[in-house]
Amino acid sequence: MYYTVKLKRWNPLLNVYESVGCGHSNRPDDPLKQLSWMQEQLSRAEKDGEKVYLMSHISPGAKERNYNWCPRFLEAFETLLKRYKSTIVAQFYGDHNRNELRVFYDSSNEPISVSFILPGLTPRRPTLEGSNPVFRQVFFDSSTKALVDFKDYVFPLQEANFKSARGNHKDDFWKALPLYTDDLKLDDMTPSSFAKLVHQFNDNFELLANYINRQTAYSLGNLDAIEFACQTRYLDHKKTEKCSAGNLDPI
Repeated sequence: MYYTVKLKRWNPLLNVYESVGCGHSNRPDDPLKQLSWMQEQLSRAEKDGEKVYLMSHISPGAKERNYNWCPRFLEAFETLLKRYKSTIVAQFYGDHNRNELRVFYDSSNEPISVSFILPGLTPRRPTLEGSNPVFRQVFFDSSTKALVDFKDYVFPLQEANFKSARGNHKDDFWKALPLYTDDLKLDDMTPSSFAKLVHQFNDNFELLANYINRQTAYSLGNLDAIEFACQTRYLDHKKTEKCSAGNLDPI
């Protein structure tokens, strides 16, 4: 499924399309003709002087060292990005349940586009790390159609569980994170700024660590904060179990 939406208020063109995954090796080169359709839409937008935001569920690139898209689909998609780099403003995806980004470059190694992978409200529960629910406020410039900034709101699950187990049901646990540009020290939200950020990861561990923290929305991973506190406090297994169930104070 893929379709186009024109917004009336300030009229960027939103292309929403289904990804071309790599689950089967016998897929055609252009499943459902969606890449051809995308080229037609981008060509029309370029001709009409419109800007485009691309949206989909599964992002191009890799997820935990596995392909999201088959290489031949990714290559065709990158060709479209290079051709319509002045028309495509940004890309938005989901699926990873983490706050990630990918920078795309042209043949001269110049940054041309950024895909933003949004965390979403569904927490991630893998083997090593988790994530907290997040919703994102996106700021645009209505005159230039440029992307201006993000503001993320995080629900800290471990903190909420810990406090709720002790009778605190009144707090609003949603927390606003700093603006994206402030937190990651970005000049703006252009591809060149994100290329600069990625380059800084080479020798700026503090910046890299902050980016990783935002990936998981400051989750403690699979660590149960209550259980951890109880295990620290009590040696007796039964007391630890009672404490973890909320029947004993861990302090």
